[in-house]
Amino acid sequence: MAGEIRALHALADLLGVQRSYTDLARHRQRASTEVLLAVTSALGCGIQAVREAPEALRRLREERKARVVEPVVASFGPRASRVPLQSPASPAALRVFALGEGGPRLLAPVEVLLRGPRCELVLPKLSLGYHRLRIELDGRTHETLLVRAPLRAPALAGGATGMFLPLHALREANDLGVGDFGGLADLAEWCGSQGGSVISTLPLLSTNLDEPFE
Repeated sequence: MAGEIRALHALADLLGVQRSYTDLARHRQRASTEVLLAVTSALGCGIQAVREAPEALRRLREERKARVVEPVVASFGPRASRVPLQSPASPAALRVFALGEGGPRLLAPVEVLLRGPRCELVLPKLSLGYHRLRIELDGRTHETLLVRAPLRAPALAGGATGMFLPLHALREANDLGVGDFGGLADLAEWCGSQGGSVISTLPLLSTNLDEPFE
């Protein structure tokens, strides 16, 4: 049983699941076995019992080892985008397409940089944003999402200044230990009085109305 629990924890880690966190009272909260089973199942492993974890872990490791390209690749700044492949490739046996509403668009030229048993594809210049790519290699097709992002946010017109903070980090004398919209409004008013014109925060998530909603 202990080995099966360790396998379940390793499976969750491999899937990027955070198994514990520290709450507002500084108490360590750890996900139960039942929760980890539900989450790993929802992420595609499809296991219903702890005894299935070792086999699911073995399958996922083999799948990751055989994966040619990661599902998501990020590229920053003006330099050409590079897509790592866990396989060597020859330019003659390789085609890369950008998938869009107008249909597949062949990207060319694509440079191949060999890195031992792996390689990197250097793509033609692409615009900032999201690009769904289809890679045809040795008779097989692989897809990835390329995220093109700037190194820094563009400057605001007129050199505007402002503040950023997550709403939950805002504190007032009469709050419950987390920020609220009233506090955000007060902060915006104060920021404006100091010459600021921008307040930035993290996404404001929907409220959970299931008990215990207190």
